[in-house]
Amino acid sequence: KPYKVLDNVKSIEIGNEFGAAITCEDMLYIFGKTVMNTSGGITELMKIDNVKEISLGFGKNAAVTNDGDLYIWNDNFQSMKILSDVKQCSIQSDYICILKNDNTFLISDDIEEMDNGADYEISKPKEMVFYDESNGLYINEKVSKIYVSEYVVGNIAGVITENNTLYVSDLKTQTDNNIIARKIMENVKDIKMTEENIGILDSKETLYLLDGDMIDAKMSPV
Repeated sequence: KPYKVLDNVKSIEIGNEFGAAITCEDMLYIFGKTVMNTSGGITELMKIDNVKEISLGFGKNAAVTNDGDLYIWNDNFQSMKILSDVKQCSIQSDYICILKNDNTFLISDDIEEMDNGADYEISKPKEMVFYDESNGLYINEKVSKIYVSEYVVGNIAGVITENNTLYVSDLKTQTDNNIIARKIMENVKDIKMTEENIGILDSKETLYLLDGDMIDAKMSPV
């Protein structure tokens, strides 16, 4: 039987070890089997105010505030602000994908916990452009939405441009300033990704499903 965890919640994100909820007051709470207290309530391991969205990875997590501040934390729940002017962030085990308010796409290779368990070392986020392997041209459109999934052949990013075109890219193909991408579909409104499939919602509210094997491209860095 489902049990109640928290009231006045407007969005949630579920990770491997715990979940996170944003309340209607924009407060971030952590919940899950490993963080519940003996009375069945939420143990407050970490608190960030004014949170807009969250992304839970494999031991590395992120939150973006309404003011555009990007915080990261690991399983020790020690949060640290690393960047400002951020619109969206999607994080997994190997990469942090960041979309700034001007729709500039940034990527950071990794974050590592320092010896004291409270601080982090993060590779400086680099601005990236996407290279469309199908026509040999760089994609001039700005990215408007990002989503990263832990895929069997690497970290696959799905990006929707300002013109509502969906591209997928293996983040392991990145060089100093570009990433190989493949055009999938136009008129895309939203996507969700798992290890095996991509769910695509178009502008006419029609749902499409793309088998993950279809995006296993032999992409090569430019």
